[in-house]
Amino acid sequence: MDKCITYGQSTNEEAVAIIEAKLPISAPEGLRVLLNVLSPQRELDLINAIEQLPGDLWTHPQPHPTLPPAKRHSIAFGWHYSGYTRRLARTLPLPAFLIDIRECCARAGGFAPELFTQATIARYDPPAGIGHPVAGG
Repeated sequence: MDKCITYGQSTNEEAVAIIEAKLPISAPEGLRVLLNVLSPQRELDLINAIEQLPGDLWTHPQPHPTLPPAKRHSIAFGWHYSGYTRRLARTLPLPAFLIDIRECCARAGGFAPELFTQATIARYDPPAGIGHPVAGG
């Protein structure tokens, strides 16, 4: 059985309509939306894999020395961009569980998986909300 088969697929037009119904603006021209690429079980497996990542990998970014640290914790794989230094740097390689997810998502989108070389996982612990975006971090 193909573990990357999507379930309950909608057409792109249906998916864009779902998003536009929730947004106060129209979707950008050319937007392609893929819904239900991963099954609920695959999503749970992904969450479990993320929860198993070692605590010392998580960073608490500070976008700029004059600003307080961000309310999120994150891990960058492949590449990390610092908005403060405006530099891109190599970082940890993609773990096996993300390579597996990359294969499924790339195939669902019609892309070569090798094109996707970077992933960032962000975690917001309660009661942290997602505030106004600040460049960098």
